[in-house]
Amino acid sequence: MAETNEKMRRIRHDMRNHMIVMEQMLDDKNYDRLKLYMQKLADIAHENEQKIDTGNIELDAILNNKINEAQDSNIKTETDITIPAGIIKDGYDIAVILGNILDNAIRASLECDEKERSINRGVMSILVMNAYANNINVTKNVLPVTTKDD
Repeated sequence: MAETNEKMRRIRHDMRNHMIVMEQMLDDKNYDRLKLYMQKLADIAHENEQKIDTGNIELDAILNNKINEAQDSNIKTETDITIPAGIIKDGYDIAVILGNILDNAIRASLECDEKERSINRGVMSILVMNAYANNINVTKNVLPVTTKDD
């Protein structure tokens, strides 16, 4: 998330310089080059566009960041997010929980062959399905436990 925020801050900071460059291209009647320059700026802005808008800033930030992170790692994502109005009063805890769940899903998907990488759907009952390269040992009435170095 910090990387995306930093990228957007730089874009806003650089906008004045972009305007100077575009104004010069316009003055020089260099329309083809101006069009390419503007398209490049539009593409950069589109990369950082929010894909999820739940109405909850904490959830939106986490979900958009994790979806971008997954897609940057060639992990196919599918989302269908519906949050009833007013159900989340304070997004802090759910953002932490959802962030950890999606971090685990991304980490597990990265262990798979690239063509099998996926995070299919997260639902508020919080169901996250993702590809996993190893075997999952499930015994009667015992939840599987994951381990990681951090």
